[in-house]
Amino acid sequence: MRNLAALLLIFSLNTWAQQPGAKPLSSPEPGVQVRQEFLRAYNAKDADAVVALYADDATLVSDGGTFRGRNEIRNWVRGGLDQGSRLEAIEPSVERSSGTLAYGTGRTRRLVGSVVHLGQYLIVMEKIGGEWKIVQHFSLNAGETPAVN
Repeated sequence: MRNLAALLLIFSLNTWAQQPGAKPLSSPEPGVQVRQEFLRAYNAKDADAVVALYADDATLVSDGGTFRGRNEIRNWVRGGLDQGSRLEAIEPSVERSSGTLAYGTGRTRRLVGSVVHLGQYLIVMEKIGGEWKIVQHFSLNAGETPAVN
């Protein structure tokens, strides 16, 4: 069911992005900046800085469940950090914005011990109080591979 919801959301956003007036994001607003700060904060093991990128009522859906609000999202972030993971890369596929809404899709690589966890993501951002915040985040496992030393 979650995969179906994620696919429908991706299809809807892709259709929306193809409408006249949707423009590719220009660096650094908003996707590039949010992505870079997420990577920096996660690898600094600063869960509070990661969570600050989310709206108060944001929802995050992962293979581990659905997390609503910053407190639950903080627990999800800490779970990854407690594993000793390091986010090696966030590789965007598509980033688009229009007005006060933006979205980004792509892949992630997260190192946990000697295993690289591959992921796919979709984030939806909204400009709230002059700042871009993540309001919806889908983070799904796409497999694992041994780390190359």
